[in-house]
Amino acid sequence: MSGNISFKSIASLSIIIISLLVFSSIAFSDHTQATTLDISGIPVANWTESNTTNLYNFSIQANESINITTINIPATFSLNDSTINSSGYHSWNCTNTSATTVKCNTSQNTTTSINIWFNATSPEITDETIYTWYINTTDLNNTENSTSITTGVDGKAPQIITTGTTLNPDLNATSSSYTFLTVNVSDLNIASVKIDLSSVGGSNETAMIKNNSIYSYNLSGSLSYISGAKTLNLSLTDTLGNYNDTEYITLTVSDITKPAV
Repeated sequence: MSGNISFKSIASLSIIIISLLVFSSIAFSDHTQATTLDISGIPVANWTESNTTNLYNFSIQANESINITTINIPATFSLNDSTINSSGYHSWNCTNTSATTVKCNTSQNTTTSINIWFNATSPEITDETIYTWYINTTDLNNTENSTSITTGVDGKAPQIITTGTTLNPDLNATSSSYTFLTVNVSDLNIASVKIDLSSVGGSNETAMIKNNSIYSYNLSGSLSYISGAKTLNLSLTDTLGNYNDTEYITLTVSDITKPAV
């Protein structure tokens, strides 16, 4: 199968903040209760599009006072250091100590929470990749605590897997005939799979029914179908707007009705 695979890219920053509630794991000491991350843009779990700029807002809550917080950004992300900001119970001063590190300090000794936000651009990739963000906090006894949050970047359009896909089904041109069409899709964020049945009298955007990664449609025959090969084009779209309209199924319709005498 050949053709062009298109990718949707949103370069501008959305002003709507979507709460993802991605909770971190806790290691070393226990003074960090929870870390959540809100990412602006398309509201898709903790995934963003490839090569797009979003606002990353970290909310860190501790069960004792902390005076240093550091966020280590994945190396392939691009930080806009002019957008670094913060808020908490007391004044925090945040700067980037490297191209991928944001460090915040406070002179107060009763601070148990902090929000840190900044703009960052995801890497330009052609796959679906998970990245880890590390958050370190230091309490008043200089005890460090490390937590982490994972986010995903999606730069890949959905693809068909041959196994589990009926690429060359047959259908008799009778009302009692059926063929079960299946499409196996490889994508972590698939939104919809549609099939063009206009060549057999159906809709050109017929939604297929999902069962795990398999999408299916039970197509019935008809005496009105003209025998021969029919190309049933597919439209695969993921939740981040990446789409693939180059895939298809080749259906063979056979006329088995005997001519009337």
